[in-house]
Order: sequence, then structure tokens, then C-alpha cells
Amino acid sequence: MIRYLFRYFYAFSSTKIDALNYKESIDYVVQQKISLIRWGDGETCILEGQDIEYQASTSELRQKMTDIVNTYNQRGPEGAGYLLAMPLKYLFMDGWELLRKRIWINCWVNTRYIFKCIFNQKNIYGDSAIFCSGINNYYSKIWEDAEYIVFVHCDIKFHRQFVKTYNKESYFVQIPPRDSFSVHEKIEQDIIAVFEKNNLDIKKTRILISAGPAAKVITYELAQKGYICIDTGHCWDDPPLSKDQLWIKANTA
Repeated sequence: MIRYLFRYFYAFSSTKIDALNYKESIDYVVQQKISLIRWGDGETCILEGQDIEYQASTSELRQKMTDIVNTYNQRGPEGAGYLLAMPLKYLFMDGWELLRKRIWINCWVNTRYIFKCIFNQKNIYGDSAIFCSGINNYYSKIWEDAEYIVFVHCDIKFHRQFVKTYNKESYFVQIPPRDSFSVHEKIEQDIIAVFEKNNLDIKKTRILISAGPAAKVITYELAQKGYICIDTGHCWDDPPLSKDQLWIKANTA
């Protein structure tokens, strides 16, 4: 409890960083042709040695998360090959505003603390709330000009829905529904095999990955090899509500 209170007061003031809103984040990824890694409360839990519902925290995974942060700290988005997107809404809150809801306290105190401690405050950061429900007409710009898609998910039905919605030539890579990190090297090999088998152009292909914390690692490692990966999270199966939808929900009976 004392440790938790210390972290709350240490990160009481709102964070002041050079940050892109969700539209600017999307435009940046599209224009720079780089990958996207999204950081949330799950990644913070993993980094601190806590398991989450669909991914166990291991020493190897914690080291990979640290590598993602350190590489970004040193090189920035263009040098690292990916934009690191953070939960800006909760980083920008001051401590008083965070107290309004207990769930905000429970989820975001540790993320606010570690961001102030180990992230390079001089870097540019994106907004992790890119794939909210209701803004798909905007975030679909990420793959709009891609000739090919590699769709990485545990359920093929979402791949079928994607193809039906966006009419893209797309290839499916199956992953486990839990603990994908334990086989992340095989997943990377499967993705690369799709490129080799179908002679896909790396620059004209987008890899859309929904694999929890493992998606961050896969994106990080493939980005070092020149692939463009997008960490889509729950975009397909359980997208979070946009700010407008949250307002409607809060103000209608």
C-alpha cells in the first residue's frame, strides 16, 4: 500500500510530452511507413512481473518489453522503426482527476509512474486509443494503400470479416488464444514464410497483429528486419469505445 501511494504521488502531476492525437498518430504511421506498438496497462503488468488474463509474465518477456522501451528511448520512432503509442488520456490527467474513478487508479497509477521513470520524455509518442469503435473509417487509412495484408489472430472469423469489409488480398496466420509469447519465434517464422511463399513486397504489405503483449515483441523484432507491423489489439473482437460513444453512453438512459 505504501509503495502504491508513493507511486501515485510521484506521478501526481500530468505528463508533459510531445504527443500525437489518434488522427495524427495514424497519419504519422502512414506517412513514415513505420510500425506501431501500443502500450497499455497489460504491458505495465507484464513489465512488473504480473500475469494478465491471456499472457503469463516471464523473465524473457519482461526483458523484451524493456528492450522495446530502451530502443525507443535511444533511437526515437524513425530510428527504431516503430511509433510507440501510450495511453495519453491517463498520462495527461493530474492526480485529482485520476481520483474520480477507482478503476482509473487501479489501472493507471503504475503506468504513469513507470512512464516518468524509464521512458524518454523528449521523444514523440502516439496515442494508443487508435482502434476505438466508431473511428474505423479513419484508422483504416493504415492499410488503405497496402496491396497485401498478413492478418495475425487466434480466430479466423475476424480475418474473414476483415476481407469482406476491406476487400484486400489477405493471408491468415493462426496464433494461440493465450500465452502467444511462448511461441512468438514460430509466429514470426510463419509470417515470414507467408512473404516468401507468396513473394510479397515488404513495403507494400501490412502485418496486422492481435496477440496481446506478444504482438509488441513480434512487431519490435520484425520491424528491425524492415517489415511494417501494426499492433491492433482488440480492434476486431472487442474494440474500446471512442470519446463520443462514451459521452453518449454516459448521457443516455
